Amino acid sequence: MGKSSLLQAGLFPKLRQDNILPITIRLDFNEGSTSFNEQLFAAIAQQVQENSIESPPHIANETLWEYFHRKDAEFWDKRNRILFPLLCFDQFEEIFTLGRENQKRIVELNEFINELADLVEGRCPEKVKTRLEICPDEAKNFNFSRHPYKLIFSLREDYLADLEGLRRLIPSVIHNRFRLAHMNGQQALAVVNQTKGRLMASSVAQTIVRLVSGKQGEQQQELSALRIEPALLSLICRELNEQRIKDKASQIDALLVASNREQILENFYQRSLDEHSPELRWFIEDKLITVSGFRNSEAYDNALGISGVTAEALDQLVQCRLLRLEERDGNKRIELIHDVLTGVVRNSRDQRMLQEEQKQVEQERFEAQKREQAATEALNKSKRNTLILGILTCACIVATAFSAWNWWHVQQATSKAQHALAVGDFREAQRHYGNNDLLHALAYLANSVRMDQDWTSSRTLLVNLLQQRHWNLPWTAMTHKSYVRSAAFSPDGTRVVTASYDNTARLWDVLPVILDTDNLLATLAETVANIRFVEYGGIEKLDNRIEGLNQLRQQTANAPLGEPTAESFTRWFLSDPWTRTVSPLSKQTVPKYIQQQIAVGRREQMVQQFPGHPLLRPTAASDQ
Repeated sequence: MGKSSLLQAGLFPKLRQDNILPITIRLDFNEGSTSFNEQLFAAIAQQVQENSIESPPHIANETLWEYFHRKDAEFWDKRNRILFPLLCFDQFEEIFTLGRENQKRIVELNEFINELADLVEGRCPEKVKTRLEICPDEAKNFNFSRHPYKLIFSLREDYLADLEGLRRLIPSVIHNRFRLAHMNGQQALAVVNQTKGRLMASSVAQTIVRLVSGKQGEQQQELSALRIEPALLSLICRELNEQRIKDKASQIDALLVASNREQILENFYQRSLDEHSPELRWFIEDKLITVSGFRNSEAYDNALGISGVTAEALDQLVQCRLLRLEERDGNKRIELIHDVLTGVVRNSRDQRMLQEEQKQVEQERFEAQKREQAATEALNKSKRNTLILGILTCACIVATAFSAWNWWHVQQATSKAQHALAVGDFREAQRHYGNNDLLHALAYLANSVRMDQDWTSSRTLLVNLLQQRHWNLPWTAMTHKSYVRSAAFSPDGTRVVTASYDNTARLWDVLPVILDTDNLLATLAETVANIRFVEYGGIEKLDNRIEGLNQLRQQTANAPLGEPTAESFTRWFLSDPWTRTVSPLSKQTVPKYIQQQIAVGRREQMVQQFPGHPLLRPTAASDQ
């Protein structure tokens, strides 16, 4: 039995007979748990409810001192007797282990220890003093001289120095100290030998006592000088008895006790986990003890969320007394049943990690050997292939040279064939141009340009034909109540604005179009002619000439004028012939140019060059 068992099973029942209410508190230091004050008040609420006890209500944000020093801080049982609360902090050493590992909660822990110190010493906290100085009437609600409560701190002896480190805050820690001493050998023998020879002989019982104490051999001490750990004695006796039952023996014999205590603990641990999954063992070894080997607890729900850990398996380990399941602050937590098992669990974890490291090293060595073997085979193969590669390299060089020469000849032949087709279309265009059949001339020139884009003769004749002739191009109808005075594309080519003599302006949307700009001149020529050539010398008429022209206008709307490109020429050609510049490379507009020529007496030449231009229409004086 350990400290917790002795308190709950031995001390608490006697205290209850003297109208003392023991309240067990085990602090939870996990990051997601509630504050330490809330945990304490939750433990009080749970245990008074379980025992049907009327307790003072807890007021939010009040300190521990305020709660227990209020004049109404009385605990009544169902027989109308006042009970004296005893706060028992079990496993108090965890504030020095788990509490210091969680860096995010250290500040909160220090504040809780300060409140606990004020409660132990019965001194009013400073913040309460400050409040009472401001509101002195509240002081009548508290009893400053009476301390109707007691506290017990239960911790392992090896943390006594840490407890004494709190002496400055809690001077009382050096008083009223009780030590759970080890049994001596005679006391332990009296416990083991209670069956009076029914389960074991007296000599076997002495062997068990010496086994637990670790004092074996010829130089044996007196039983009264031995130190016996009660929890270890209980566990080893239980294990020996379980083995006796398994062997169907009537008594525990000396051979069964021949092994040492560490071996019995290890056997108990291994046997408890024999029929369970490896994941359950890893959970116990990685979660239920800290890195440094202290006992730890884990939320029951978190444990069930781990693959291979089931509720049935945990229940079995609780039944065989390897694990303990307890409820804290309304949450179930699982932990090792005693600190005596932490050494066995840690050794098992260390051995497992060592085996994993060795396995990893062996795996890396195996992979290194495979890589070395593969490298050796690759080197031998490389040597074998070097000669073949040399021969193939020479053959590849010859084949590459031949392929390049052949590709060059194919390209030359293709280029010559396309140029020949371009020349044929160019001559047909010249013939139609001589017969004043300008539409077919444009179509043939467009085909010639497509066949050989680098031949300047067809491109030059195409540009001259478009530029030197007046083409009455159709436009999209954008109606107003009067004549349209002007129109212009937006910079992005998606809209057109028109202005009319009816003093209105309208904005027209243009559908987005993507055209082949590589053959823009050829497309322009075909659209103007409204015909194009298809395969095998056929001719087809375009479906919608207006839509094609508008698409070209949109495509070239942002092309800068004054540059010798297909885009700039197309934009100039498709713009208003009465208001555009004289040529794509000129900055002088047609109206300004006509006015200058009329001023020097060249009106007739302008009429021939710009037939129908508004500036050249006959006036009343000229008609007479």
